[in-house]
Amino acid sequence: MRFAVVRMRRKGVPIAKEKLAREPAAVGELLVVEHRDAALGRTIRVAELKNPSDPVDGDLLAALYDVQLLWMAPQGLTIGGFERIEVGTVMTDFAQTWWCRGL
Repeated sequence: MRFAVVRMRRKGVPIAKEKLAREPAAVGELLVVEHRDAALGRTIRVAELKNPSDPVDGDLLAALYDVQLLWMAPQGLTIGGFERIEVGTVMTDFAQTWWCRGL
């Protein structure tokens, strides 16, 4: 399904609500799949925002791991989890929330 997605945190720190309306949205196909995570040693849900013209290598945002639905309304939904970002030479997990508006 096609969504405009706004990341609501930067390196785990929430973006102030008054600034969220000005945050750029990434537009693409939102997918939620189950994936075996070796680091956690279990199966988790992973959300990905894909470029529809390049579904294999077209990730528009860093994947959201261990995703959970936080709220849903007619205008959209919010999902939360964590993202893995390379900091220097180390992959680091940061809390992340996506505000997803259906298009």
